[in-house]
Amino acid sequence: MIVNKEGKIIARSVKIKKGWRAGVGLMFRRSIKEDSALLLKLNSKYVHSFFVFFPFRAIVLNENLEVVDEFVMKPFRIKRVNGTWILETNVNNRVKKRERLFIMD
Repeated sequence: MIVNKEGKIIARSVKIKKGWRAGVGLMFRRSIKEDSALLLKLNSKYVHSFFVFFPFRAIVLNENLEVVDEFVMKPFRIKRVNGTWILETNVNNRVKKRERLFIMD
């Protein structure tokens, strides 16, 4: 589960992926549940939505899981980012810049 400091749940179900699995992310999926997210370790300075067939919210985080940027990625796009992690979630999950997120068991 990922929450903010006030305890608001951002995502109940979170999968953490690193390495080449992080590069796959949401590819070839048709949707993401409202309460789900993927936390991906960034391998490059770009995030893409190639072969992702729906819009999703991309939340860019630094090494302390503080929000650096957030935006909606439409299918088959690429965007330059500056962060350590990216949280891919439903478009309805909003966060504030500089907000710190926490991973809970």
